[in-house]
Amino acid sequence: MTEAEWIAFLQRPEIPAFNRAMLENPDDDLPRLVFADWMDENCPSRRVALLLRRSITHPGTVQT
Repeated sequence: MTEAEWIAFLQRPEIPAFNRAMLENPDDDLPRLVFADWMDENCPSRRVALLLRRSITHPGTVQT
């Protein structure tokens, strides 16, 4: 994706809701899993979804 495409994608109204849910419940894996599933269905790049899932299975080891 180009930078402009990423910016447009990240401005979707769903993104802040997912971020809020993850920040409000940092120990709860469910918001990250739901966001990862949503990213699989809506984002042309699967890297973010893979990183979210890895952050659950291997906390503290995810690097971007």
